[in-house]
Amino acid sequence: MRLFSREKLVMAISDPSECAELLTALSADDWSVTLEAVVVADMRLRGAIAGDPQVDPIVQKLVALANHTKWEVRRAVANAAAHTAHAGFEPVLAKLALDDNSRVRHASEQAALRRRDSRHASTLGKQHEDRINSILDDIASRFGTKGRDAVKRAAEQIANTFARELYHEVIKLLSPLAVSADRLRAQLGDTNVSSDALAEEAARIGRRISQLRGILDAMRAYTAQPALSYRPEVLQDVIQEAAGVATDSASQQSQRPPIDVEVPSAMVVCVARTRLVQALTNVLLNAIEAYGDIAPLKPIRVKAEIQEGLVTIAVEDSGCGMSAEAQRDALTLFATSKPNGTGNRIGRRTRVTVAGQPVNLTDASLRVLLHLLVALRNGTFANKIDLGASEEQGCKGISILRNELKPVLRDTDIIKSHYWGNYGFIDGVRIGEGNPDMLSQIGDRAISALAGQLWGQSLTVDQKV
Repeated sequence: MRLFSREKLVMAISDPSECAELLTALSADDWSVTLEAVVVADMRLRGAIAGDPQVDPIVQKLVALANHTKWEVRRAVANAAAHTAHAGFEPVLAKLALDDNSRVRHASEQAALRRRDSRHASTLGKQHEDRINSILDDIASRFGTKGRDAVKRAAEQIANTFARELYHEVIKLLSPLAVSADRLRAQLGDTNVSSDALAEEAARIGRRISQLRGILDAMRAYTAQPALSYRPEVLQDVIQEAAGVATDSASQQSQRPPIDVEVPSAMVVCVARTRLVQALTNVLLNAIEAYGDIAPLKPIRVKAEIQEGLVTIAVEDSGCGMSAEAQRDALTLFATSKPNGTGNRIGRRTRVTVAGQPVNLTDASLRVLLHLLVALRNGTFANKIDLGASEEQGCKGISILRNELKPVLRDTDIIKSHYWGNYGFIDGVRIGEGNPDMLSQIGDRAISALAGQLWGQSLTVDQKV
């Protein structure tokens, strides 16, 4: 029989007089009451402000519960420790990391990672701490701690660069704005200043505020998820543009090999031009860097041919090549030989058949597609949380998958959005044949698990669509 209702415990979050009941519930003989009390205590700690006198007694109770006989309670204590920087939880997490129950150990490890990242969260913005840690946890579950650290390092580099650029642009307007405000304040205290002079100073401040707002709006637009636009492009022109950018970017090299573009001028592809130029530029830069001080320099050759309805682009260089160790890591995500590299690589793609036509999908889009296929097979919907979004976010994964399917489906949208962040296919979509063994070779645990659920039934969409 429960001694306290959950509603009564929740009051402890906002009503200090009820905190005593929460402390009593944390010591209850009924472990289910204790478990609910730990969850409420977790919420209480999340909302606590610095110096809250009620925090220490709650933490002391939670620390004692690390020895509870029920693993569910011990796991709840580890989860609560993840959301507060209180030093009392450090020995608790060290103890729970050696717990006999694997779920408790996993919760303790995740809590330790979250606490470590929270200590450095000021770099990325405290207001985004929970969302950032959620994303890092998702990365860690798919690629391990190596992937988590690589993504975190890249995010910090981007955030620092962005913050410096934003500060530079804003300070150029804030300084004269502050001068204008001081001048206006002085003029308001001077009875000899005319109303026209005051109005002119106010208008000057207004113009600078408009400029500042324009900079902030431009920064917001810069960080927004781009919507890809696919258009017919002459492939030869696209490759030549990328070759020019790569050659100019490699200006520090004393010798740069010529780039021969052996692509028919009549070959036209439907692509997002900026993304393809960026990808080709990265490949060509790597090819240029591979030469080093080799002489004489043989040209880098770029060829293209049509295979199964798709255009295959091949880049061939005569550089020094890669060591056996580097070759082993060449396709390993997050492996890098560069001091500040992230190892994100050019997104590896897997070829699937949609509407009778082959299309290449990134691992992220393939993961979303498999979630939708599993939901279709089970007669349910895929929720945005399963697709990588948070409660507050829309699902960008769906938008990206739609973009990657556009070369095949054009304006036909086979994905339907339902209420409450649920997604599914439109009527007429069916599951065809697939090869789960090949999907498991990708090395993504989520993809392997989803492929296993499909039991070899995957990856084809009815041509009626």
